Amino acid sequence: MGNSLLAVRGINHKYIVVVEYKGPSDKLNCNDFYKVYGYACFYIGDVRRVLEIDPAEVTITFVCSSYPVKLVRHLAKQYGIRVKKEEAGIYYLEGSRFPVQIIVSRRLNPEKYLWLYVLRGDLDAGELKMVLRDYEKHRDSVDYQSMMDIIIRANRERMKEEEMCEALKELYEEIYAEKLEEEFAAREKLGEKRGEKRGERRGERRGIRRGETIMGNLVSVLLESGRTEDLQRAAEDQVYRRKLMKELGIPERLTGK
Repeated sequence: MGNSLLAVRGINHKYIVVVEYKGPSDKLNCNDFYKVYGYACFYIGDVRRVLEIDPAEVTITFVCSSYPVKLVRHLAKQYGIRVKKEEAGIYYLEGSRFPVQIIVSRRLNPEKYLWLYVLRGDLDAGELKMVLRDYEKHRDSVDYQSMMDIIIRANRERMKEEEMCEALKELYEEIYAEKLEEEFAAREKLGEKRGEKRGERRGERRGIRRGETIMGNLVSVLLESGRTEDLQRAAEDQVYRRKLMKELGIPERLTGK
C-alpha cells in the first residue's frame, strides 16, 4: 500500500482532479505538496490552447493516515494558507491557488466512511473485526471483494499477531481464512496465465485505465460538489454508483452498459 498519484481530466475536459495517496507508514510532507502542485500546473499547461483549462477548475486531494502538522505550519507561515476542518478527518486549505482538501483516514468517522477509514495497513483488532463483519453482509459483491483483497493483503500478518483477541481470530479463521486464501490463490493463478499472453495484458491495462477514468470522473464530480457521503456510498454500492453516473451525466458508454 504505497504512494499513488492519479490525475483525472474531467468530463469534456472541464476540470482536473489530482489525488495523492500516502501509505500508513508515510507522512505527507512539504515535498509531496509541491510535487502535486507541480503536477496540477503541468496539466494546465500541457494543452494546445492558452488557458484551455481554467485553473479555478483544478482541485487537489491528499489522502494520508496522519495529520501533516509540519506541512500545515509551513503553508501558514510561507503563504498565509489556513486549514478549515470540514468534518472529522476532512480539511480544506483556505488561501491556496487551487482548491485543496486533505483527508486523514485515521480521523474519519468509521461509521460514516468505514471503507475509506480502513484502507490502511495498520488496522488493530477492533477495526479489523468491524470491517470483517461489514464485509460479511456484502461478501457476494465484486466491489467489496476487491476492497477486502487489498485490506487483507495489507494486514495479513497483523491478523496473526498474538495480541489479536481470540474472538477476532475465531471470526477470521471460521468465516474468511480458507475462502480468502482460495480466492487469492485462484486470482494469482489467473493473473499468471494472463501474464503469458501479451494481448490479454494489453486488454487488462485498457480495462484498468477505463475503470480509473470512470471512477475518476465520478470522484472528481462528487469532491467538487462536496458530496463526500455520496462518495462513500458509491464506493460500496455498485447500483448507487451507476445511478450517480447517470445523474451526473457521465457517458453511459463508459459505464459498460
